[in-house]
Amino acid sequence: MNEPLSRLVEEAGARHNRLVLVVSQDRAGRNQIIDELAAGQGSGVFNVGLEFARILAGANKRQRQLQAATILRDITTTNRGEKPLVLNNLEILFDRALRLDPLDLLRRLSHGQTVVAAWPGALREGRLVYAAAGHPEHQDYPTDGLILFHPN
Repeated sequence: MNEPLSRLVEEAGARHNRLVLVVSQDRAGRNQIIDELAAGQGSGVFNVGLEFARILAGANKRQRQLQAATILRDITTTNRGEKPLVLNNLEILFDRALRLDPLDLLRRLSHGQTVVAAWPGALREGRLVYAAAGHPEHQDYPTDGLILFHPN
């Protein structure tokens, strides 16, 4: 298990905002880190994309917009406990049709529990970035107040 990440997760448990983002453009490496953390914590990895696809499969565009923000909260509520909630495959949260703010959604989830999420973008010039500038799903966030694990 990755000791520096485990320490960050432990430290995050004492904060109001208990979100830890694992940031790496190496998808395989990021997945391995997330899987090892979950195994070491005795919890599973929650595949956000798979769960959204399963639940929203029959919904029309308007229903998806209305349900998207509450779906993740409802699904993850069942995983509350002492162990951190480990999230992977977050790309669906950036779908412009859902009209979500992925980072804000993750922050809100982390108020009641420690959340470790595999950020599907990059850390560039001190900012979290998802997709290239000009891409419809492009997001760019400051890192102030965030707990970041960047293995690269």
